[in-house]
Order: sequence, then C-alpha cells, then structure tokens
Amino acid sequence: MSIEDLARDQPDMVRTFPIPVDVGMNDEHANTIADFLEVGDLAGSADVIKNMYRCFMESDLTMLEINPLGITDSDQLMLCDAKLNFDDNAAGRQKDTHSQVDLR
Repeated sequence: MSIEDLARDQPDMVRTFPIPVDVGMNDEHANTIADFLEVGDLAGSADVIKNMYRCFMESDLTMLEINPLGITDSDQLMLCDAKLNFDDNAAGRQKDTHSQVDLR
C-alpha cells in the first residue's frame, strides 16, 4: 500500500514526529516512535531509529524511506529496503556521495 493510500484510507496510521533541530533525536523521541511502530519492546529498536536520524542528518538527506520494516524470528528489527534522496545543495559537503551519481 502506498503512503498516499494509507493516509487517505487509514489516517491514524500516519503520524509526524517533530524532532527539534537544536536537540536532535534523543531516547525519548526514539522510544515514542518505536512505540508507535509497535516495535518498542524489541531490543535495540530505539537505537535503529536514532541511527536512521543520524544517517539522515549527517548525509544531508531530504528523504529516508524504509519499506518494508521487518522483524526477524529472533526479534531483531530489520530494515529490508530503503530509498534515500540526497540534497543537491549539499554536494559541497557530501563530495564522496555526490561523486557516485549515475546520470545514465
């Protein structure tokens, strides 16, 4: 199901979690998100969420989409696929990443 369909058909399943730029992602934010995703009882779930935020900020992303998010038989959170969009305006800070662009 696309996020657009989900937002239309089940709006309670879509939520925004503002993270103050001056504070960043802390344990409280990560645990709130993990609880909303119903993975808060999995060991390390808050750390996965904090690492996603760190990746977003450090890589100058404009989007980080995880779909699907899975749980293994040993109750580990697994990010199965991801889509990342990089801010073109950050090419000067992210030279290594932007040098790998395939324009074909």
